[in-house]
Amino acid sequence: KHKWLPKRGNARVDELVHVLLWVPGDIEEEHEIEDDQDLFEGKYRMMENYKRHRAAITGYKNRPDKIERTTQTTWNVQSEKGDTIYTITDKGPEECDCEETNLHCYGCPACPRRFDCSCPDGRKAGIVCKHVHS
Repeated sequence: KHKWLPKRGNARVDELVHVLLWVPGDIEEEHEIEDDQDLFEGKYRMMENYKRHRAAITGYKNRPDKIERTTQTTWNVQSEKGDTIYTITDKGPEECDCEETNLHCYGCPACPRRFDCSCPDGRKAGIVCKHVHS
């Protein structure tokens, strides 16, 4: 209502009819754009999670020495290219409610709501970094 109608309270009937005829096309266009960008149903996040899963498999497959479990719920993962160490924290399975959303990784138990990573990539909403996938 506020997006398409003018701010004043008593709009003219012809303006209202014009908006009612114009709005469905505008909404359809917005949905087409979102669908083209794979934003519906979390497809973008699912794709990004899968990319990071593949990167973890190729980057850490033969390097178990770069992953160290420090406690029952934390791990230290060394960066592939440097000496930077990132901390992974498991907040517990009760934090994961990914049945309704496409956030959970299908290749491993990585979930952005359950795991936290101290790396910059781990800060993206709904996307799990490769360190968590490792």
